[in-house]
Amino acid sequence: AAMLAEETDPAVRANLTRIAETARRVPWEKPESFYEALNTYAFLRKTLGTLEGAGPNTFGRLDMDLYPFYRADVDRGILTETEARDLIAAFLIAFDSRYNHNMAMVGYADHELENTYVIGGCHPDGTPLYNDLTRLFLSVTREEKIIFPKIKCRYSANSPQAYLDEIDRAVLHGTSTVLYQNDDAVIPAL
Repeated sequence: AAMLAEETDPAVRANLTRIAETARRVPWEKPESFYEALNTYAFLRKTLGTLEGAGPNTFGRLDMDLYPFYRADVDRGILTETEARDLIAAFLIAFDSRYNHNMAMVGYADHELENTYVIGGCHPDGTPLYNDLTRLFLSVTREEKIIFPKIKCRYSANSPQAYLDEIDRAVLHGTSTVLYQNDDAVIPAL
């Protein structure tokens, strides 16, 4: 709000207004939009890590947890897929930008930030999970060359072929920050 008082650029003012309005409510109140939900995840990850000295090592199942917010915003006409892509890119870049991509690897875990998110797999009822957000998170990660957070891609024999092809694209194009989890083995083991 203080920055907004002095800003004259309309685009910057719009962004600062959105940030100020959101920060007055979220995370203290339940997020009501895709933008607010992404900010809640970012706030919790960064704040818990700062206050407690160690944050959660995963954001959780983003394509499942954020989908109701995304779908509601799209259905209300207040969010386009392009805008969602830009928000996802900003969210991921904010965490990836803290990583020195040029750092020499000396020890085993020099390039390990233990920062992941999960996509795909299945819904609680067992039906495969592959939606617009699954695709958007994968494409943003690939196009922006995001290393952290890494993606844990859950899959099974029931996963759609389009999803399986999509999760392999990053690896086929030289990015090795994709983790694979076979739900057919892991779910029964758990």
